[in-house]
Amino acid sequence: SDRSSSASGVSSLAESSSSISVLPSSTPLVSSDEPPAQPPMIVHQPRPEDVLFGPQSEHPGNQLLRELVVSLAEEYNQAGRGEKKKIALQLMNSIYESGGRFLKPMGGGGWEVASTEDARDKISKHFRNIRRRR
Repeated sequence: SDRSSSASGVSSLAESSSSISVLPSSTPLVSSDEPPAQPPMIVHQPRPEDVLFGPQSEHPGNQLLRELVVSLAEEYNQAGRGEKKKIALQLMNSIYESGGRFLKPMGGGGWEVASTEDARDKISKHFRNIRRRR
């Protein structure tokens, strides 16, 4: 009787799998080297460690980012393009390891966690600004 119950379980599984919908061929697939798109993460209250986009220069996380950029400006300015990217990623990791995030303001209040690309762009912009001031 054990075999008949397991056999009926298999047939009911087969019947239910035929009702699973398959994505249409026009649905774009994410390549294995790209992370899947995530809905934006909303933050209502930034932490002191966070780096805020926009005119938030006095925020402690922004001050930390500026200090890190100043300390690495010489190395960054002499680096090639690939090395500059590595330096920017190291800075991002320093912010993340301190518990910080890169946050962009949202229209109706609150903050959205910035993408890695946006965070790297913000760091690169800081390096360009420092270079212009010297």
